[in-house]
Amino acid sequence: MISHSCPTVGEEEAAAAASVVSSERLAQGRQVAAFEEEMADRLGRRYAVAVSSGTAALALTLRALGVGQSPVLIPSYVCSALLQAAHHAGGRPLLADVEERDGNFDPSAISDASDPTIIVPHMFGQPADVRSIQEASRAHAGPP
Repeated sequence: MISHSCPTVGEEEAAAAASVVSSERLAQGRQVAAFEEEMADRLGRRYAVAVSSGTAALALTLRALGVGQSPVLIPSYVCSALLQAAHHAGGRPLLADVEERDGNFDPSAISDASDPTIIVPHMFGQPADVRSIQEASRAHAGPP
């Protein structure tokens, strides 16, 4: 099981971070542009955007999806970054039950009362049951 909120940084990552810090260009420097280009190529996309944190990445994604003021369903046992991202994107975070066995999102938490955007993290290295979550979401979705 992977521990919660404990980053693993090796010597190579530490040296790369030190290089960026010593360049005095923490954002929009050469390394950031090179990283964005490499990620776009790797993902087969025209563009990639580097952001400062996972929270910023989630908020940007939710805005790009047009969440607006709609509900964003988030597991109740998760880091606060997901709640903050939903809030910063203008969404209404709703907490959902988690599975006792692994702490992942419980598909039965999806109700008829909401047609939310759903954020499904995989907890402690244990994969969430994405297929069941998709099926439950489709079963409770309103008309297109």
